[in-house]
Amino acid sequence: MSYNNSTEPTPLEPLCVSVKQALALIPLGQTALYEAMNDGRLESSLVNGKRFINFKSLKRFAGVA
Repeated sequence: MSYNNSTEPTPLEPLCVSVKQALALIPLGQTALYEAMNDGRLESSLVNGKRFINFKSLKRFAGVA
């Protein structure tokens, strides 16, 4: 594990985001987002009945990772 030696704090990324948050982050409709989850292009988990999308997976899907 590497550590940041600067005095500036490193911004933390979320581990996962809700479907609503994902839709606000990328220009995609809800149906297309669920299709991407169903066919494995987006990693997601169900926690207490709520769907969460892996943030790194979302970044790769959007082409920014």
